[in-house]
Amino acid sequence: MRRYLILLVVFGLLVGLAAPALANSAPKDPTTFDQMVTERIRYWRSQGYELVSSAVKTVSLYRPDPDGPLVPVPEGDVSIQYISPSAITIGAFAYRRIGTGRPVDWVFEGDWNWGSNVDTSGTYDFPGLSWNGNLAIYGENSMVYWSNGTYSSPNSTSQVAGQGMAWTLPYNIVYPSTLVYPRSGYVQTKAYQMFEVGAAGNLVFSFGHAYQSVSYSLSLSGGGMSWSITPSTGTWTISTWTTFQY
Repeated sequence: MRRYLILLVVFGLLVGLAAPALANSAPKDPTTFDQMVTERIRYWRSQGYELVSSAVKTVSLYRPDPDGPLVPVPEGDVSIQYISPSAITIGAFAYRRIGTGRPVDWVFEGDWNWGSNVDTSGTYDFPGLSWNGNLAIYGENSMVYWSNGTYSSPNSTSQVAGQGMAWTLPYNIVYPSTLVYPRSGYVQTKAYQMFEVGAAGNLVFSFGHAYQSVSYSLSLSGGGMSWSITPSTGTWTISTWTTFQY
């Protein structure tokens, strides 16, 4: 009996040691935009946050010529919809939690998911968030699911205090000729305010894309987030926005 108890104790210790490894295992790669958003909402609710505002936008993409890059279908132009080979979906989400160490705690998040036919001439993607209210930044996070099955959590590359934050995601060519791109993912900023002021603000999620073989960079300026992708040629940006009360 004593020997049996000793074996149980040893087994319990081994399970306890293994538990952290399970907690740090690779996150599940969502297969669709809806699946990713559902998992994100479920997670933030488990942390005591409520989803107070959101907006989702799907933009059709097409190639102007057989060898050209994928570019967004012009707004209102239905004449070329039928040659659209792909689409990209983006979403902006504002989560709020009240009375847990900080008076009002916010999470601003932007999610994206490329369609089945990505831009093979792509070189960079630039996801970015901006918001009103001068709400103070106190944290950030991201999760990028790459097309080769790997994942990473890159840091933001440009910030404007209390107003905006953006990330730079370069494409890579893996030997001999496989294009690795940020197929889907999310970026988020944590912000807070000392008290509610009863004002309305906007959360904007912008997604920039570059498709020329040059070195691009993204910078932000104050007064809200003003994009500046350098050089500006060979790029496009799509955005979606939502309104929240703060």
